[in-house]
Amino acid sequence: SVLYTLLYLAMMILPFVLTVWILSRTFLALATRQAVVSDGKAYTKRDQHMRSPRKALLIRELKRLAHSSTYMLNTGMGLLMLLLFAFGAPFISKELPSAIAILGNYIGIMGIAFCLTTTLFTAPSISLEGDTLWQLQSLPVSGGDILRSKLDMHLILTAPVTLLTSISCSIFLAKGALPILATILLPQALNLVMGEVGLLIGIAFPRFDWTNEAIVIKQSLAVGLSMLAAMGISVVSIAGGFVLDMLLPAGSGHILVSLLLAGVG
Repeated sequence: SVLYTLLYLAMMILPFVLTVWILSRTFLALATRQAVVSDGKAYTKRDQHMRSPRKALLIRELKRLAHSSTYMLNTGMGLLMLLLFAFGAPFISKELPSAIAILGNYIGIMGIAFCLTTTLFTAPSISLEGDTLWQLQSLPVSGGDILRSKLDMHLILTAPVTLLTSISCSIFLAKGALPILATILLPQALNLVMGEVGLLIGIAFPRFDWTNEAIVIKQSLAVGLSMLAAMGISVVSIAGGFVLDMLLPAGSGHILVSLLLAGVG
């Protein structure tokens, strides 16, 4: 099929182009940048805008992510996978054998959950503070505000993309009101809990003595444990929903699991 061939090529080329663009905008510029010694500049009066501590900390986290290609690529690749899944849902529904069409109610949830396990912005965020940790400790803000800003960044980046993918799966894969509602609610609940678990594990197993941030993002204990925990939570939640759906109307089990996860989160 020429159409499917072109779609497959587009799905392969798009991540490559995106990767090259991100590297050219961040890594190459940083690697070739020359040190500049400033001789000081005269103060120029400008309008000052006051932000709340929570918003200021959130902007700080987003800037850290934007200026680190390693952080962005290794923790944000799941977002690209979610987008590809969202646009691929119509084709999955066409290729799904009629004998197992009932699985359409769950394929969306399982696919989104898998993508979310690779999108853990919070897991390395504590360790990435490194030798700048003292700056946060000297700020007149509570530790809770600092941790909340890291979770806020995770949710702001992942929740909209997760919702878009859930809507696509609801339209093309899920059948029935309750399965559609479950396809929307459960991924959001899983995303919240995964972000919080990554943050907690990052606090429990920090690593501040790194010389290269890639060590923290790719090889740290916190990131590895967070991914394993996220996979475990996903498997238990989806399996629990399956079991409950055998006793209740289809979709009810995953809705109940969603409410439970939301309450825990």
